[in-house]
Amino acid sequence: MFDVADPADPEQILVHETEFFHHNLDTDGETLYLCGNDGDRNPLVCVDVETGREAGRWSVLDADDRWAEAHPASGGFTTCGSPTASCTAPTGRRGPGSSTSPTPPTRRH
Repeated sequence: MFDVADPADPEQILVHETEFFHHNLDTDGETLYLCGNDGDRNPLVCVDVETGREAGRWSVLDADDRWAEAHPASGGFTTCGSPTASCTAPTGRRGPGSSTSPTPPTRRH
């Protein structure tokens, strides 16, 4: 992590080695928030800016096991991160103008 308050003289203020690349990150000045692209749980990784040590990590898969069975679709946006959406219809969801038949999942190739 670099302090670029003076772009002509950036100052390295933090080193935190990871095994994943960083497509998106943020900080509040105390914690560095990294997208943990490990290909498995893809957690949010929190790093203490003062020490450079990992303060914690969290994955949506740890919060609710049903996410492990989801069929995600991802799209990358350099200004917005990478939103994830389920491509399957929730149980009991109704289609437009219908009060009895659930909306079937839609697949696009």
